[in-house]
Amino acid sequence: MGTSTLVAMHGATGASHLSPRPPGRECEQRPRRVSYRIPESGFIPRAPTRKGPTSPEELVSDIPTDRLIVGARNDDEDISDDQVQASQAQPRSSQAFGMDLSALRDRRQAGALRFHGHYAHARERQRREEHSPRYQKQIKSFVDADGRECHEDQWIRAGKTRVERVQQSSTAFGKKAQGAFNELSRLLHGLAGRPRTTGSGYGGPEGVDTLLSIAKLTPVSGVAASVGTARLAGMAVGADALREGDAGAAHAAFAAVNGLGVLAVGPLVLDAMDCADGAIAVASSRAQAKANLRHCEDARRFLMHLDQATPDEAQAYLLFESAAAKLIDPTREQRAQANAVMLEGAKGAIVQPVGTSLAVGIQMAGYAGAAIPAPAGAALAPFGFASGTLDILQGRQEQIRRIDQNATAQRRKLGMTRVLLETPKAHPQHALLRGVVHGLQIRQDRLVRQAEREEIFAGIRIFSGSTRIASTAAGLVGLGLVAGGVLTAATGGIVAAVAAVPAAFVGGAFVLRNYRRAKSEHKDKWLRRAVGALALATSRETWEAKLAGSHPDGRTLRAEFQEGEYLPEDGRFAGTREMAFDVRDNEYAALLALAWQVQDLVRDGNHDPESPFMKLLDVFGVDALQLLAICKVASAKPASAQLDFIQAQLATALGMKFPLVAGAQPKPHVSVFIGHFQDAWSEVAQGLDHEPGSSAFLSKLHDVLAARFLGEPATMQAFCQSIDAFLDKTRNMPSSPLARQLGQFSRWSAMRWTGAPA
Repeated sequence: MGTSTLVAMHGATGASHLSPRPPGRECEQRPRRVSYRIPESGFIPRAPTRKGPTSPEELVSDIPTDRLIVGARNDDEDISDDQVQASQAQPRSSQAFGMDLSALRDRRQAGALRFHGHYAHARERQRREEHSPRYQKQIKSFVDADGRECHEDQWIRAGKTRVERVQQSSTAFGKKAQGAFNELSRLLHGLAGRPRTTGSGYGGPEGVDTLLSIAKLTPVSGVAASVGTARLAGMAVGADALREGDAGAAHAAFAAVNGLGVLAVGPLVLDAMDCADGAIAVASSRAQAKANLRHCEDARRFLMHLDQATPDEAQAYLLFESAAAKLIDPTREQRAQANAVMLEGAKGAIVQPVGTSLAVGIQMAGYAGAAIPAPAGAALAPFGFASGTLDILQGRQEQIRRIDQNATAQRRKLGMTRVLLETPKAHPQHALLRGVVHGLQIRQDRLVRQAEREEIFAGIRIFSGSTRIASTAAGLVGLGLVAGGVLTAATGGIVAAVAAVPAAFVGGAFVLRNYRRAKSEHKDKWLRRAVGALALATSRETWEAKLAGSHPDGRTLRAEFQEGEYLPEDGRFAGTREMAFDVRDNEYAALLALAWQVQDLVRDGNHDPESPFMKLLDVFGVDALQLLAICKVASAKPASAQLDFIQAQLATALGMKFPLVAGAQPKPHVSVFIGHFQDAWSEVAQGLDHEPGSSAFLSKLHDVLAARFLGEPATMQAFCQSIDAFLDKTRNMPSSPLARQLGQFSRWSAMRWTGAPA
């Protein structure tokens, strides 16, 4: 085995234990240059000592050694009470899940320079934070290669960042506004005698979706487009009346335009809030990524130890690499996406509201008969130029993003097809592989279609920005002619026309865009929910047989949800949603099947690099090191959380959404659990002589439910939690047979777990 030397400069705090040491070497207690031996030559390149700033290239090849390792401690140094203790060190044990260590080392070596650049950037950032009053020291424990517990310093933010505070305020306001909107909706539905039949919320004003969801903003954009078009039409009518000398008709037309301007305030405010929210989300994501760069030492230890790395180090590696990819060397698609959102925020939350407010004010003053000097109208020109320029820049960034999105999706499709064609039909997993590839390719097809649509809309945005700049320039010329007495026109009319043209042109296109986005998100959400609900009571064998096309009942799956308001007198919710789909047409079904293959590595440690499913992971960009890290993190989680974590990691690589709440996917709607409960109650009532509600009856009911949920304790726990939450929300409603049955089971279950007599 080859070795290399990492040279590190240490201060008076003691020698570092971040790298393996030859057996028997003791921790150095005085400032000196120390050499550590690192397994596998070349993992971290040797760097000469030099002070001063470094270029991006130097971050890879020429790192000042005093920045490589900062704040290391040995185990003999005291930790004062005012310092934060981060976590207890995890012991090391060899666990590679059947993966070839030589292949892992080769992959590590191939990415050494890239990681070294990320690492040096993060260490430099930690060095700067060391001297900032906004950061506090955190002591992190780790175990070195000799099994000795050591400590190191990390610097974490002492309080919330400005972005976090703004986002927290925005979220709190959004929840209050959504609650008020829901309460108003409940009141109106109650007065109309028609209970709400859609939505997951019930029993109170609390919302499930965000206030500014695309579904809510679609009608808002429709109103804005209609108002903009109507204002433009009103201006044309007023101008024509002036030309004909009909002052009364012109006054009436301009008054109507003025009134329509008031109607535009609401959509304008909501659009500004949405744009600001998007910009804040991007800034918050970057702030979180910056915080995750502090995991650089744990990430380095993961790469050094590989099979001996701890789950905490594996988790740190995933977080660090994700953060570095976002901040240090993002893809062109990532940069374009972030740039587009920030440009939209600048336009929608700053330029457009201010410019439109001034335009409306000048317009109203002009209609009131006040003499508006030409410079007042000319003062609006910078807003028109700025808005048009931002539209052009944003449209270009959106084009770049969608071009790359299309190329990435096409590359995944070709890679999956290649794996399928290279797998012999006689392979025992060929049929399942075909089903998984079919489902995942459907997702890539959706991404391709989305990219093509959005690229067209980006072109429309660029054209709109160009038109706005041209109309603003024309308005300035017109104002000059009015001031020179060459033309006679109302300054407010010119300003209103300049402000209305872009809205009239872009409005219809972006109403269509928002509608398509809302429809796509709605479909994606329900496909994901259907798989989550069905997975509660569908065995892996059944799932894989349907994907492979070998199940006797075919490939169709059916799911039923209730939604809307709960009707206690009927013992059900007001709305019903029934779904039937071919399992191979649901990408989340394919994602679940692929996650099971990864979970097999965690449970059995039988990694086979020739497995077609492992080849699929390579197509998606999940390399051997990332797969090892995913398996290590999953191995430390409860069985119920392993699959959700794996799916979330794979979904990111596939361009899919798989949100987690407290480390698990959100629970299905309570109606799904109630449906299982009612079926189980009927089954027990028909086959048992005991009185319904008795201890023996409820015990049997529990066993039947547990069998329905495939014997998974976590699913049974989720059922009990959902039922308890349902009973709490509906406790002030009239009682019903269903509520009494659920209450009996909930009380029996609570007494069973506390040991009290049932």
